[in-house]
Amino acid sequence: MSTKKVAIIGAGQAGLVSAKYALEKNMIPYVFEKSDDIGGIWGKKNEPIWEGLYANVSKYTMMFSDFPWPKNSYIFPSKNEVKSYLTNYSNYFNISKHIYLNQNIESVKQIESNKWKLTYSSKSRSKTSTELFDYLIISSGLHSKPRIPEFKGLSNFRGLI
Repeated sequence: MSTKKVAIIGAGQAGLVSAKYALEKNMIPYVFEKSDDIGGIWGKKNEPIWEGLYANVSKYTMMFSDFPWPKNSYIFPSKNEVKSYLTNYSNYFNISKHIYLNQNIESVKQIESNKWKLTYSSKSRSKTSTELFDYLIISSGLHSKPRIPEFKGLSNFRGLI
C-alpha cells in the first residue's frame, strides 16, 4: 500500500466520497471532522435542522453512483434517512476507521516540499498535534463559515475570495 497520506477536512458527503476514492487509489485518508458525528449538516444534532426535515432534492440526485439508496426509502429522504445513508456508506467502504471526530483544525500550510502541514487539536484534549500530508482536500461544506486570513493587498483584490 502507498504511504501517500491525504488530509480531508470535513466528514460530510464530499469528505466521505473523497476518502473512499483516496482508499481506491491506495492512499491513506485522514478525515478530520469538527463535530462529534459524520454527515455534515445532516449529522449535526444541535443545528437548525429539525427532526422532521426532508431533503428538497430526490434521493436519486443525492445518491452516490456506486451506493444506491435502499429501495424502501422515500424519494425525498428525511434528515434521519440521509444520516443513515451516509453512515452506511462510510461503513460499507471502510471509511469509518479513517475518521477523526471532534477535531479543530488550527492551521494548514503548504511547505517547500509541496507537502501540507496540518496543525489540529482534539476538543477532548488540550494537546495540539502537527502532521505532514502529501495531499489536502477541504470539504467543509456550503454551510460553514470560512476563515480568510488577512494579508497585505487583500482589500485591493477585486476577484472572488
